[in-house]
Amino acid sequence: MLLINLFMMIALLTSCLHVSCVSAQQRRVINGGTVTSAITITAPQTIVEITGVTFSGSSASIVISIVGMSSSVRPVWVTFCNCVFINGAALYFTADASDSDARKAKQPVYISIEGTRFTDGGLGFTGHFPSNSRIVIAHCSSYINSRASLLPLWGATFPGYTDGRFAYWMALFKVYLYTKSSILFTGCFFGGTWASGQGSAAHASFPISLAYEFSLNDQSTFWMRNTTTAKVFMIHGHGAMSVTTRSSFVVENMTMVCDRFCISFADGSLTFDDRSAFVMAYNSASVPLGEEGEDLFYTGAATVFSSNSAFLIHHNVLSPYRYAFSSDSFTVKGNSIASFYMNTVAGTPWKMNIAKNTGGIAVAQCNDLAGVPLRQVAQYETAGLLGLTAASGCPRRASECQYSNSSCFMPGTIGLTTTCGCQCNSIGMGPDCLGTIRPLYVNQCIETASLLPTLTQRITLTERESASRTVNAATVTHLKGTHSVSSSITEWLTNTKTKSPTITRDRKREASNTRRATPTHINAHVRADADAVGDA
Repeated sequence: MLLINLFMMIALLTSCLHVSCVSAQQRRVINGGTVTSAITITAPQTIVEITGVTFSGSSASIVISIVGMSSSVRPVWVTFCNCVFINGAALYFTADASDSDARKAKQPVYISIEGTRFTDGGLGFTGHFPSNSRIVIAHCSSYINSRASLLPLWGATFPGYTDGRFAYWMALFKVYLYTKSSILFTGCFFGGTWASGQGSAAHASFPISLAYEFSLNDQSTFWMRNTTTAKVFMIHGHGAMSVTTRSSFVVENMTMVCDRFCISFADGSLTFDDRSAFVMAYNSASVPLGEEGEDLFYTGAATVFSSNSAFLIHHNVLSPYRYAFSSDSFTVKGNSIASFYMNTVAGTPWKMNIAKNTGGIAVAQCNDLAGVPLRQVAQYETAGLLGLTAASGCPRRASECQYSNSSCFMPGTIGLTTTCGCQCNSIGMGPDCLGTIRPLYVNQCIETASLLPTLTQRITLTERESASRTVNAATVTHLKGTHSVSSSITEWLTNTKTKSPTITRDRKREASNTRRATPTHINAHVRADADAVGDA
């Protein structure tokens, strides 16, 4: 009898220990030092905090196994703060290989890479990420000076890898985002000395490569803002890109200097469907003197906007070498729109013929070519833009805002303000009334990793309930990392039981964060965006 009771007690203790292990979160923390060899981080670790570490050499392949770490039990938090990747070192994030039921059941993944420098270093994402995931790349710099970083774990499959032509920083390699997930770039710099060459065998440096397949689904977004580029392609797509169900691809408040293309999709279809949008707004883009140069925006394959989707180009200053916008096949259909609003362009603006099917329209308003206003469809045709439904000059009063849908996302717009701004309905969010949240940024390089769940959920709550609000320095406390960088690596693992975070709301602060768009003429293209302050 005594023996039976003893066995029962052992079984009970084993059961308790098992439950304890399941409910604990394990942290991986690395502070300071230099890493020259490969590291793989996977389960049971779900909180990763790496600060002030230098990763050097092509052998330093750092793999964060999202597929291994993520689960239906708890989210995953990963932060890289003030690190350096040099001489071919690369950072990889690998998610699920397919959109399985297991992926659909997983908790979100929150990834922040902040204040990190890549000098011939690489960054890669691949796979199907859990719903509601957030990827933030803030105040990072990338210098492509050679082909030292070619993401060797994946690179052999990339175009231009074997013939010595292309150099990369970041690859979104067969990446799929679902249900209100986001990728945000803010406050970054892309440059380097890798020569572009000339002609069909020209070299190229791609800070961001959309490799083979890139997909945004169900109110997900790719958002790049407040970033500067120098002599690079910036965004280059090799393969199909699909954006659907109120999702968006946004490039705003950028200063782009591009030796060949700024934003290009070389091959593979480009499709926006079911109230989705491509937005290029408040940017300046140019090709340096003496460079071969090509187009600022280029698509080489079929580009289709359907089912109330939109191609919104507004408030940009563009100085192309060849064309500002060039497309071999561009179609709007199913009540979708292509629009150009308050842009100023030097050189030759367009090589573009917009096909319109089943209710698709193409409009242009208040654009100018080298300072000369464009008011008539015939003027746009002379400038290379064919297929417009209508064109007009700048609105002088509210009654003339009939074409200002060229700066508003119509499925999300209920009306216009007296200054021709966008008034959103229950779907629309932000100054353009898009169907997706405008991702906020708050510095997550903080001392205590256990605060990450609370901080991340607070940001997410603010985004969802205050979608048109932006962050500025007066209303958000930026929590700076205080880890010290030492000559040796400090690394440890801990198990931490976490409770559900208590989310408090500051109604006064949220009320002060309201922002409404007030369009100005294009000459004020460098707008005093409150978000530019918050992201500084």
